Amino acid sequence: LDDDGEVIGGYPSQQPIGVKASKLKGGNVDQTSLLIYTLQEGNRQLLEQLKKINAQKQRFLDIQKKSYALAEFKEEKKILLQDLSSIQDPNIRVYLQAEQTRIIQQQCGESTL
Repeated sequence: LDDDGEVIGGYPSQQPIGVKASKLKGGNVDQTSLLIYTLQEGNRQLLEQLKKINAQKQRFLDIQKKSYALAEFKEEKKILLQDLSSIQDPNIRVYLQAEQTRIIQQQCGESTL
């Protein structure tokens, strides 16, 4: 043994035995905490992105719904404005008359709601 207490077994002794091991454990805890924080932050960012995507999809679906309703409205107006007396084919005339009746009943039902 060296009288200075600085070299034990050929290695410099700067800290008591076990201190290095506890520092390593502390480093693992810090790395674990950092990993947990990183995962939580990633999850938070992912959740924000999913919320944005969901809002965009909802807006898209609303626009599609309005577009479909407008197209349906245009088709119904064409049917309602059809002059049944000008149609020669009796089957088509009966079909269009039934469609006109359905549309009118549907519109009357919607207006009472």
